[in-house]
Formats: sequence, C-alpha cells, structure tokens
Amino acid sequence: MASTATSRPPNNAAGSNAAASSSNSSAPSTSKPTSTASTSPSAQQPQVSLLGTLPIHLVPALLRRIESNLVTLPPTLLCEKETVLARHDDETSAVRETGDNAWASVVKARKGVKLRVREAVKRSNDGKDGVVGGSESVECTLCLPLPSLPERQYPKASVRPSYNVELLSDTAVAPGQNIGRDDPFRSTVEDTLLGFDPATYLNTDIVNGWKSFVSSIGWRPHFAFLRYGLSFALNEILSRSSSTARPTLLNPSHGTKHTLNVYRIFTPDPSGYTDEWTPLDPEGATVVVELTATVGGELDQSLFNRYCSPAEVGAATQADGGLDPPSTIENAVDFADSAARSLRGLVDLKREAYD
Repeated sequence: MASTATSRPPNNAAGSNAAASSSNSSAPSTSKPTSTASTSPSAQQPQVSLLGTLPIHLVPALLRRIESNLVTLPPTLLCEKETVLARHDDETSAVRETGDNAWASVVKARKGVKLRVREAVKRSNDGKDGVVGGSESVECTLCLPLPSLPERQYPKASVRPSYNVELLSDTAVAPGQNIGRDDPFRSTVEDTLLGFDPATYLNTDIVNGWKSFVSSIGWRPHFAFLRYGLSFALNEILSRSSSTARPTLLNPSHGTKHTLNVYRIFTPDPSGYTDEWTPLDPEGATVVVELTATVGGELDQSLFNRYCSPAEVGAATQADGGLDPPSTIENAVDFADSAARSLRGLVDLKREAYD
C-alpha cells in the first residue's frame, strides 16, 4: 500500500467524492481551499500507486539506479506497523450476506473498504550529527483508503479517488530504543529476524487508546504487518522555488508528493510459539518496491527551507496558496509511469491487482 501524507493539505472535491472522480479527475487543481485547511490534523486526497517485487540480491543495484536517476537527497528509514481493521459483525453477517445476491454491494464494500491504523517511526535531525543527533517519535494515523478506480479508466496505475488520514498522536521515543542503525536488507539466514519487537516499540495504544476508539465505532484489529526498509522522496530537493506570490506560513501551496518505498514485509510468527516477527517470504528474499503519488501532499518547502533565499522565490502563480495548478491525477500518473520506466530491467512496477 501507499504511504500516507502527513502534510495536512486542504480538502478538495476529488478526494471527497469517489463517485464523481471518474468524470472530473482533475478537480484537485481547481478546488478552492479554506483559510484554515492547512492547519487541520486530517487530510483527504487522491492517491496514485504502483507496486512491484524483486529478489533481495538485486537491491544494491536498484538503490544505485534510484540514487543516480531519481533522487537528490538520501533515503529515510521506513519502519511502519500497519494494523488492518475489520468490522465487529463481519463474521456473523457473512452467513446472510454471502448467500443472497441482494447483498452483493455490501459484501464488496466490506472487502474493499478497510480502516487501517499505521504506527510509523519519524526521525528529525537537529543538525548536530546526522541522524544520531536527531530525535525519534512514533506517529499514529488512522487511514481509510477507498478502492482503486477501474483499470479501464486508469490502466497505468492504481488511482484511489480518496485517501483519508487522521493523525491520532505523535509520541516521542524514549532514549536508548533506537532502531534501524543496520542495513534493513540483510539477507543472511541469521539476520532474517528484526532484532526488535514492533508490538512493543511501535505501540501507541497506551498513549492514545486507539483500540478503544475503533472498538467504539464498530471495528476491531484483524491482522498486522510491518514495512521495514527505505523511503525516497522523488521530488524533494535542497532548494525549491515558491509557487505563491506572497508566501505565508499559514497557507502554503501544496503540490503532488512522490515517494518510492523499498522494503520487506514482516509478520508475527505464524506458529505462535515465539514473539518474533519474521519475513512474510519464508526465506526473507523478497523485497517490495512501492511508488506512490499523493495529490496535494507536498508542502512548498521554500517557506521552511533554510537553503532557499528570498531571491529564489519564483513568479506569482497562486497568491492564496492552495493546490498548485500542475497537481492533477493525470500528471501524477504520468510522473509515476516515467519513474517506473527508469527502473525497468530491475523491477517491473504495475498497478495493484487487488486492494
């Protein structure tokens, strides 16, 4: 799945109306944001994604290709536990709903629309000594991705008309509990285990009580898995030009955020005899490559970047902030397709066959 946006962009018509997205997929570029939308703790946006896998022995070649062709900044750690939720009445209602075609739409909604809780490590650098001098926190978000639109409409990539995200908490990690200092793609047999317990390290329920919250609205944890690897920002550079005439910290402009994640998937020991998390692939030799584009998920970095001087601010195109005109689903699909073409020969990125 695609990683979620944390920049809290404004709501837009294309993200909130799945039924109308097929006839007006470029709506994000014309919607008018509100003056307080950028400070909201929630986000609702269209998302484009491509997915592929490759053997772990090809990862070094893939990383070299990415660093030489697609990015200018080093990758960040991707350590994210995702808990997929199910409705309380899924099992009891299945007896009635699966035996009658009149319930077909309800069955499809149950399978396609799933709440998810993501608990991810976030690192900040205080400028002292790289990552070592920075701090860590665990960010918990509640996500609701809608099913992707039909392949006949967008054959090149999976396009979800709405991807809703609500930030639940951002909890600081106690000193001495750092992870990810070693290579996340170690391939030897003795290194297939993580070396830390995600159920303990990535556990924000004791802080925000999300399990009680989801239970109160009729959901329950169904299964969990961990993404562990590297994340690349494809369109982020040290110095960026502003797209606003009068930059304002309260309402910066939003563009499309392109992210390339390279990771392995870990799950709790299926035997149940240990508390270890093991690779989903029994040999730990399969690596997932996921390219996501979140429309409206990229903040104008010139407002916050110390490397960008006022003289670098570009021409006026959008005086009131909001969504950049080029930030459309079609442009996001084209960019994702061009990035996928640059990685061919190592990994074949395609639209997801199933949600």
